[in-house]
Amino acid sequence: MAESELSVLSGQCLDRRSPYKQTLIEEVIAWEEDRNKHHSKANWQFTPADARIKLSSYTRQYERLRALEMRAVPRTPADTGDQ
Repeated sequence: MAESELSVLSGQCLDRRSPYKQTLIEEVIAWEEDRNKHHSKANWQFTPADARIKLSSYTRQYERLRALEMRAVPRTPADTGDQ
């Protein structure tokens, strides 16, 4: 979430160079007060259903990699409960 806010700040407030640190601080404070006053919210670009579809492919990839890792790890009898 912080990255999103910093991105918005960069586009709306830090789009130019300021030669004075105090000017920059005052502009950021004014920007922050305006965002808070208007209860600015994130504009997510996709619905939760779309996110589930997108993330399902990552979940499948993760599960495949995890399975491969589990096969590659040398097992000892203590790991499996065999003695």
